[in-house]
Amino acid sequence: MKTKILIYCATVYVAVFFSACGGSSNSPLADIDLIPMGNAYYTLDGELAFAGEFRDADFFSDGLAKVLMGMREGYAFINKKGEKVFDVGECFNITGFWNGVAWKMTQKGYIAIDTSGKELFTTLATPITLFNADGKALVEGGTEDGKTRYGVIDRKGNISLFQGDFCIYGEKNSRVIHSDRIVVNCNPGGQPAVIDMQGNIIVEPETYSEIGPFDLNGCAIVRKDGMYGIIDRDGKELFMDTEGKYSWITCDGDWYAYCLKGRDGGFAWGDKKGNVKLGPLEDNLSFRWGKYAFYGSKRYDRSGDSESTAKQIETPLIGGKVVVAYSNDEGYFLCDEKGNRLNYDVSVEGLMNSGVDDLIRSVSRGNGDAIALGFPYVSTFWSLGE
Repeated sequence: MKTKILIYCATVYVAVFFSACGGSSNSPLADIDLIPMGNAYYTLDGELAFAGEFRDADFFSDGLAKVLMGMREGYAFINKKGEKVFDVGECFNITGFWNGVAWKMTQKGYIAIDTSGKELFTTLATPITLFNADGKALVEGGTEDGKTRYGVIDRKGNISLFQGDFCIYGEKNSRVIHSDRIVVNCNPGGQPAVIDMQGNIIVEPETYSEIGPFDLNGCAIVRKDGMYGIIDRDGKELFMDTEGKYSWITCDGDWYAYCLKGRDGGFAWGDKKGNVKLGPLEDNLSFRWGKYAFYGSKRYDRSGDSESTAKQIETPLIGGKVVVAYSNDEGYFLCDEKGNRLNYDVSVEGLMNSGVDDLIRSVSRGNGDAIALGFPYVSTFWSLGE
């Protein structure tokens, strides 16, 4: 008997979309021009842009930002003038916008909305990712025999199911799909593989013991026989550590960080083909597309030269010029790339009760993937599908 798939989609509204995707060659953090803090937004010069009758202000994406108007009023989206564009309406939660679409979770199911607030369709399938520039998002649903099936949903709510027995985990994929490549764990055995947005196998299972998420460079970090390497979107090996020089490799924006083996090996940085550009250095720096890496009270440029900063800097460059620093006596505050405080009127409480708080915590926990994968708006996206 053929398995009945319990994934349903009711099309409520159909609209034509504009694709609002930023270039993949620059830092996603460079697109930020307003910094949220509680009930206000600040410019990159540390000046107040506007404040409003809202809280939990979030970063802007697609020209809109999610804010909480109050427990009874719920969520709304505002523009960069601080004007409310529309109320979200009753829901459990909602994502920020990405490529013109946001997901809203309700009792009726998951509703896709456009930037005017119009409902596009409702689906009972659970979203795993936001929509990419081609208008596709990953979803999952259950079958009558208890299995999980996956597929791709378009902006009209049409679902194309993948064939095969596998699982998709959030930690193996960005909330945004890069290079149209999805990392899956195949059953039986749980071996990783790579499929495209049509469900075609790009990298066969048992090729690698580990496959990381695809990044903005169109590459993924892999592991085979205890050695790390980098593959492109077609599964071609661009680099493999056949000499066993590195303990691990991680994406660091347009560069990759290579951890040298040995007690005092240190770190090196290079391109996707393993060509070293910087190092070895003792400190594990993170450039994350930026021109500087910050480590404690030091600032490093891409040639490895360092200079002291006025304070301990906690984040990479936001908008290409602003960082968040910390000191025991002042707490967190906005400053320039040298650690000089920008605005003494910004309260610590306002800074920590904001999207910047999530950004700081993400960076401090070593979640460089959030930025390397084009996912800087940490609090914008709740855990879809998890």
